[in-house]
Amino acid sequence: MGKETENPLVVKEVVMFKHGVAFFTLRGKVEGNSTLSLEFKKKEMNDVLKSLLVMDLGEGYITSISYDADQDIGKLLEDVAIDLSSKQSFLSLLNNFRGASIEMEVGQGKVTGKIMGIQEYGILVDAQPVKKPVLVILDDEGKILQHQFSDIKVFKLTDAKLQKDLDYYLETIIAGKKKDSKRIFIHCEGEGTRSILSRYIIESPVWKTSYRLIIPDKGDSEPGIDTGKSFLSGWCLVENTTDQDWNDIQLSLVAGMPVSFVCPIYPPIFMERPEVEPPRVSQIGPASIEDGLEEVAFDDLASTATMDKEARPRSKKMAEPLPTRAMWKAPSAPPPPSPQPRMDGDFRKQMSEQTSISTKDMGELFEYRIAKPVTIRRKKSALVPIISKDLDSRKILLYERFQHPKNPMACMEITNTSGVTLEQGPVTIFFEENLAGEAMLPFLNQEETRLVSYALEQGVVIDMESERTSKHVHRVSFSGGYSYEFYYHIMSTTYKINNKTDRSHNLYVDHPKTSSFELFEVPVDPVDTPNFNRFKVQLESKKAIKFKIKERREDYRSYSIWDMNKKDMLVRVERYINKGWITGKMEGILAKVADDLEDMQDLNKRLSDLENEQVNIQSEQDRLRENIKSMGQTYSEKELRERYVLKLGKQETRLEEIQEELKKLGEEVEVVSKKIQEHLEHLEEIDRARMDGE
Repeated sequence: MGKETENPLVVKEVVMFKHGVAFFTLRGKVEGNSTLSLEFKKKEMNDVLKSLLVMDLGEGYITSISYDADQDIGKLLEDVAIDLSSKQSFLSLLNNFRGASIEMEVGQGKVTGKIMGIQEYGILVDAQPVKKPVLVILDDEGKILQHQFSDIKVFKLTDAKLQKDLDYYLETIIAGKKKDSKRIFIHCEGEGTRSILSRYIIESPVWKTSYRLIIPDKGDSEPGIDTGKSFLSGWCLVENTTDQDWNDIQLSLVAGMPVSFVCPIYPPIFMERPEVEPPRVSQIGPASIEDGLEEVAFDDLASTATMDKEARPRSKKMAEPLPTRAMWKAPSAPPPPSPQPRMDGDFRKQMSEQTSISTKDMGELFEYRIAKPVTIRRKKSALVPIISKDLDSRKILLYERFQHPKNPMACMEITNTSGVTLEQGPVTIFFEENLAGEAMLPFLNQEETRLVSYALEQGVVIDMESERTSKHVHRVSFSGGYSYEFYYHIMSTTYKINNKTDRSHNLYVDHPKTSSFELFEVPVDPVDTPNFNRFKVQLESKKAIKFKIKERREDYRSYSIWDMNKKDMLVRVERYINKGWITGKMEGILAKVADDLEDMQDLNKRLSDLENEQVNIQSEQDRLRENIKSMGQTYSEKELRERYVLKLGKQETRLEEIQEELKKLGEEVEVVSKKIQEHLEHLEEIDRARMDGE
């Protein structure tokens, strides 16, 4: 095993990921057989053991890697026959080594032998009794010698095992002084000076971004909406929570979400095993032998626009961002004694010169690679510039009544023309040396355009009015024996917009989408977003406008044709044909259906009358039979019985006639019903073809 080299591995590269880990690359040099050590927190050991890679870049090789076990110090020292917990550690050590072979230098000579123990003698020092210890040994010649500790210059254990236990005890004790600290030992073998490379991942704070957006001052240009560029300065917040300094390292910042997890492989894992009692043999005694048993086995703006369902692509031209009303400056004061550096000039140049990065698109991930070396001391944090670029941008106002019911938000419409992907982060917006507001910059791919709101524009006041009405029937259809009359629920929303400022504005009105409603009368075509219809309106200075948005939802009322009578049917058909909702051919079919319905209703009435007559006769027969049962044998009762029997006979004849009539009428009803069904099916086919044609 080689000698341990003091901290030869230093951090050279750090790649920090958004999902909370960092990838470290360390480099160093060793000579001959050496042992390198790295120190980590206990909670980092799972990641290190899962990912550690060590390479000897010369002619040598890595023989093994060892590390501190995940056990309490007391547990680790349980099997070591050494205890130095006493304040008199040397005396305690010698007592632990009683019987051990030693070699000492005493005075001008050497003494070898075995430790017998320590004898204490009482002496007087300044008239005070003091105990003075003396080492008692048995030398190689069998003599018992006593040596005062003040005479002993060198003390050496000649037993290699005891010496190894002592080294282990001291190393473990010093390691335990650092709370929650664990070491990894890399054992290298080889000849000459060689380079060693080590890589691993550990948990790390998520790197964060913050931005500064500088809106240029257009000087004395005419107020209005002009194209322009804003300067974006981006910074990354990086924290070094390790116990090593990062001196002139190569730093990379990766955005993305690769798969990552913690696997608890550092703590020792013990499997539970069944406990089996060893066999116990007793003395042989008399046995009672039984018979064997059988074995058993078990198992608004102006004109109405035509609706376009697809959102129009946004223009790449950007207008000059303008200040909100709250940002207008007071009358100019006397000029300062000396000119101050301008944020949109000197600052832009300075930031552009000091920011140097390269980027790399890695599919699911995106990397910012800081070109200049970065230094961050242990347990310190730093702001590292990652972008200084001009972006296409313009100021717009965005009104969304759920955010603020009376005023629109001042926003920057930013197109990422920086050439790099922008990670999400807070952005502070400046205008003409002043703070304009703060916002959150969303994740932006290259050439992607997004809105960023930063202030409330109180100079533009918006009032919204809503109204709901229902329209009359506008069409009919037929299906399944029903007539469906369709009508609209109308929802009208009027936006009254008053621009009190002396600047023109581009205003976006985000009108919320309502489930099952569709736009049908709007002043301009909207842009479609997931939850809103976005209307783009230009506001002139000191002007007030209003526009109305109309939405509708189609609903219907259904009527069963089978339940209609001829009169009601013909009234409906006349209204349908007059409104142009049905064709002449459909009118003819419905007229036939009306006639058939009248016939069927007559048949049903006759059927009903016969069935009622049948029920009445059966009820009368029951009464007559009960009366016959209660009669006696007198002359008058016999005469009355004969009359009842005669009447029952006539009723039976009528019941048979009714049965025949019911059967005949049922067949006629079936024929008429089939005719009506055929007419309705034909009507549905014509109606379906008419709807498809429209």
